[in-house]
Amino acid sequence: MSKLTKEQSAFLAKHNTPISSVFDASGMGKNDYRAAMKELGKTVAIGVTPCKKGNHTMRTRSGHCIQCNPASIAFQKRHSMDGFVYVAGSLSLSVIKIGLASDVNERMKSLSKLNYAGASDWECLFWVKTKNAGKVEFDAHGSLVNYAAPKVYQRDGRDVHCLETFSCSASLGIQTIRERLHEAIEEWEDKRLVPSYEFASKTGDTFNRYSGAGNADAATPLYRSKKAKPQSDDAEGEPSNDMPGPATDDSEPSKESTVDDKAQASNDSNRPIGAFVFFGLVLGTLVYLITT
Repeated sequence: MSKLTKEQSAFLAKHNTPISSVFDASGMGKNDYRAAMKELGKTVAIGVTPCKKGNHTMRTRSGHCIQCNPASIAFQKRHSMDGFVYVAGSLSLSVIKIGLASDVNERMKSLSKLNYAGASDWECLFWVKTKNAGKVEFDAHGSLVNYAAPKVYQRDGRDVHCLETFSCSASLGIQTIRERLHEAIEEWEDKRLVPSYEFASKTGDTFNRYSGAGNADAATPLYRSKKAKPQSDDAEGEPSNDMPGPATDDSEPSKESTVDDKAQASNDSNRPIGAFVFFGLVLGTLVYLITT
């Protein structure tokens, strides 16, 4: 499980990227987290293999480091593109969710299918198609931050954090979005369902509880689907970020060290012969002196 560091949170805020765009990919292979991100509409993965240039652990869905190259990242397009900002609700959790989608109906199916935030009863209560949809979503999240209700649920044996759920009424979420619209193209509201999702507003929790922790263990994939092949998080065309392993005692010696070892062995074998010859000369000299 990875958590946003202060540096990462500041980077996302600088680029007007909502926390809801973030997906915790700790322990997942690239194919697995890309599929999950696509289904949930996430654009930024954390807990991935650190990039070689800056040791950053935030990547786009395609595998590029967003901190090394923020000018080309997809989530900047998300901020200004046309899209649907929606309000969904879960009666079992008593929370609403504010998100961004290109197809709201498909997103609702995905939320329930994936048991998002631990609930399978998500209902769409409101949506609006607007220009600058990412900015509207980002501003709405910022306005409702006091009602933040982050959820954690299990998926494929691992914790998944949900950072776009709020403990407040559906009408407050809808009103907040409308106040931040600049140019609505189309709008829809289920006035029959909305009254059932007028939850009491609760404060005291915050998304910031996920910041300030490191990602030291994020580079080691612990989970891959059975079909997935070993893979790197690096995008195509980028150098590999795999760190070389430590040298072992049984490593093959270099040619230079082999030559040195032979020379040393030769010197060691010649030492006893030289000593024997020297001793013989001394002994012969003594015998000569005594007999003469």
